[in-house]
Amino acid sequence: GGEVFHNIEMLKKVSDYARSMKFLVSAVTNAFWADSIQNSIKTLKNVPGIKVLCISTDAYHQRFIHIDYVKNAINAAKELGLDYNVAVCKDPVESNSFNEIMVQLKKFVPEEKIITSKTFPVGRAKNYIDPGQFKQVNDPTGAACSMASSPVIFPNGDIIGCIGPAITLPSPQPLFLGNLRQSSLEEILEKAEINTVLHAIRVWGPHKLLSWLKESCHERLPDKFIKDCTCDVCYKVLSDPKLKIYIEKLAVDKELARKTAYGRMFYLNEEPRKSVLTGIF
Repeated sequence: GGEVFHNIEMLKKVSDYARSMKFLVSAVTNAFWADSIQNSIKTLKNVPGIKVLCISTDAYHQRFIHIDYVKNAINAAKELGLDYNVAVCKDPVESNSFNEIMVQLKKFVPEEKIITSKTFPVGRAKNYIDPGQFKQVNDPTGAACSMASSPVIFPNGDIIGCIGPAITLPSPQPLFLGNLRQSSLEEILEKAEINTVLHAIRVWGPHKLLSWLKESCHERLPDKFIKDCTCDVCYKVLSDPKLKIYIEKLAVDKELARKTAYGRMFYLNEEPRKSVLTGIF
């Protein structure tokens, strides 16, 4: 993602290498390059390693890129036998612009290919979205987080164990796994194996961290949450500087590490390190 089609040569090099290593390669794009069906096909032929295309469009994208570009990119993907989907972000309250885009998309995209998500008020979105639009509840959502199973590598080598709003948090933070310019990928993944905070979020969700903090923390904890939004719970807990010292204590608590390891075995069918199960580090 980011807009990888700005550098076709680099995109081809990376995607070809990934395919040679047996990866299924996908690319996230706003389809700025799809000004015609002919150019769209030509562009995709230049990156044969890419087999899945995710096209982002919504009211914000439409200010710069017409929906016809999305249509051209999809038709080109179909022509070349590539899989695809369309990602649409919407504000908390459905707007006329969102509904209009959905009507247009459904004319040429099967509904099961359209993925919608709500805009989250963090990063640049803070400048555009009124947090008051979100319905607030007292109890955090109890859902586990699949996003914490998708680490992200940034151009500077940083690896964050999340593909959601936590990527905006400054490091060091619990979901910062390491930097490839300073450590090998093997070393980073080995260290991630014993990251209790990361795996607790994967197994139970960030509400588990909140429940642990309630038992040990003397600071005021978040008590209002966006309804049905796991990311809001995680971001509010991890971004609070007053909670940092308590989260660091949770991260090295051997009993919590064992509970999380058994949770991984039971819920995720994963085999954690024996040292984590025995409490030997």
